[in-house]
Amino acid sequence: MEPADILRQGLAAHLKGRFEEAEKVYSRVRHEWPDVADAWHLSAALAHARRDLERAQSFVETALSLNPAFAEAHITAGNIFKDLGELDAALAQCDAALTLNPALAEAHTNRSDLLRLLKRPEDALAAARRAVELNPSLPEAYGNLGAVLMDLDQWEDARIATQKASDLAPDNPVHYVNLSKVQRHLGAPAEALIAAKDAVALAPELPDALNALGNVHYAGREYEDAEDAYRRALRQRPDDAEILGNLGNALARQHRLTDAETVLRDSLSATPGNPVLLTNLGGVLLEAGDPTSALEYFAWALDGDPDQADAYWNRGLARLVMGDLSGGFEDYEHRWRLPESVLRHTSIPLWDGSGLEGKSILLHSEQGYGDTLQFIRFADRLAEEGDGVYLETHVPLVRLLEGMDCLAGVFGRGAPLPDVDVQLPVLSLPHRCRVSLETLPLDIPYIPLFPGSALDLGPEKDLNIGVAWAGRPTHKNDANRSISLETLRPLFDVPAVGWTSLQVDERHNEADDFGLPLMDLRPKIEDFADTATAIAGLDLVITVDTAVAHLAGALGKEVWILLPYAPDWRWLLEREDSPWYPSARLLRQPAPGDWSSVVGRVAQDLKDRVA
Repeated sequence: MEPADILRQGLAAHLKGRFEEAEKVYSRVRHEWPDVADAWHLSAALAHARRDLERAQSFVETALSLNPAFAEAHITAGNIFKDLGELDAALAQCDAALTLNPALAEAHTNRSDLLRLLKRPEDALAAARRAVELNPSLPEAYGNLGAVLMDLDQWEDARIATQKASDLAPDNPVHYVNLSKVQRHLGAPAEALIAAKDAVALAPELPDALNALGNVHYAGREYEDAEDAYRRALRQRPDDAEILGNLGNALARQHRLTDAETVLRDSLSATPGNPVLLTNLGGVLLEAGDPTSALEYFAWALDGDPDQADAYWNRGLARLVMGDLSGGFEDYEHRWRLPESVLRHTSIPLWDGSGLEGKSILLHSEQGYGDTLQFIRFADRLAEEGDGVYLETHVPLVRLLEGMDCLAGVFGRGAPLPDVDVQLPVLSLPHRCRVSLETLPLDIPYIPLFPGSALDLGPEKDLNIGVAWAGRPTHKNDANRSISLETLRPLFDVPAVGWTSLQVDERHNEADDFGLPLMDLRPKIEDFADTATAIAGLDLVITVDTAVAHLAGALGKEVWILLPYAPDWRWLLEREDSPWYPSARLLRQPAPGDWSSVVGRVAQDLKDRVA
């Protein structure tokens, strides 16, 4: 039997994963016909598949010494160098293969992948397109094209390419992993979940497939399911820094901060200096109430990767909570580099903070209601300089903010807008206005009430209090900032107090479930203008960190704000007052999750007040 016939037998076993059988065949040919380059090349490919990189490199060097014009061996050598982390050497091997055979689509595909890793995306794209052109039936060519397009943020084109790859190779889980990532980024969670489950079905123990499944669950805020998928992936690849980092994030979102810190430190042990992991660990420390240590990790992350947008964003939050508004709001501008932030009205020039003489400006809301209520105070400053300040905002805020004299017009999202010279998101106002704690505008109230407006809040009591105990459920920190009514029950036992619910969503139903004496204003509340009218008729507002807190503060109403141990940046640290709202009193958890101490203190203070 000829060596080629014997090698075909070994290759058949190799392709079916019968590696021991294949090695015996290849070894026989190497010893009986040591000058057959194919035997050494196939042996190199087998050793590479078994992750024996040193042996693989030795075999492929022998193959190339026997046949320097062996293009496929150059490709294999490139793959080995890539896994050894020697990317320039790997690229040289791909170029050598293409010099021998310019039409080798596999070499163009591998070259594209290496150019991606070398941060040359445009060159990578050209190589990927050339591979597809040369072999439209090569699934790896489309898969790599999709990866390059992801790098270039061309997500719809990436979806088409990755879908084509999975169609051409329906038994290859890697293509479904990539397709899941694309669908997740395009905001198609159901399709992303299907692709991830397809990958896991094909390879139930493949770490990349399980990681993709975990990422879909994480994006859907199904953190326990995400944790399960990541832990299953780590059973196969326990030192994978990316998966460890993802697990740490899933634990942090469940407020298991100690566990999250341990996992992230383990992941850093696997890849010291990893900027993403340093940023994630800093984020956990920030959430745990240690912004000073968090800042150190963000600095280390940025030393390793000066373009790490998440590190700037998180450093901004740490600076802000420590009172460094100037540095914090400068970092806050990096939010536009995060995938979840999309700038509206890109056809209108951004205001750069320079003089507005003779110019009109459109401000527009970008996050929650409370953010607009907090930062719209700066519109007055712009109105003094410019030629008309307009606001595009959430529809429930329109009628309330139309009463501000400094606004030339207020428009609900989706309504036709006026022609303006420049635009700015409202959360960029403090940065453009160069605000510090010492220069905050404190002309309170800055949101007026409608003249003569009033709501019937029921029989007068010695103390009439409005209460809001929960924020928007979709807020990523809602489980940390909101309180159950059951926890607040001691407040309702204080005598001579009339209670009005400022909870105008379905969460008010809890009051009926617990039989609590809370007036339901929902039939009378259509928007924030009505809520403001209700607040005006109260003696006091008690609320968690939600839009009601900002509205009461903007109206100058006395407001007690109940805060978690690690608060949102705007409430700073330790102090009981707020530089943003002089009428606010801040009551903080003494330890993470300890609402009972806060509620007990509030109940006692109310008893003293009505005594």
